[in-house]
Amino acid sequence: MNTQTISLGVIVLLALGIVGYFVYKDGATKEITTFEECAAAGYPIMESYPEQCRTPDGKTFARFTQQVIPSL
Repeated sequence: MNTQTISLGVIVLLALGIVGYFVYKDGATKEITTFEECAAAGYPIMESYPEQCRTPDGKTFARFTQQVIPSL
């Protein structure tokens, strides 16, 4: 291998490391506290009533809606 190939490889690895750091850092600082935040983050929504969203760490958030019962 020549010096240019090794240098290019090192530069690519450094760039990937820097990008990976910022992606991980952004994901680690955002704490999910509501159903809406969970759904907006792209976590799976369970088909239940009420709908529930589960984060990778096992937390579950439910969507509570106000039900209007018509008067008779």
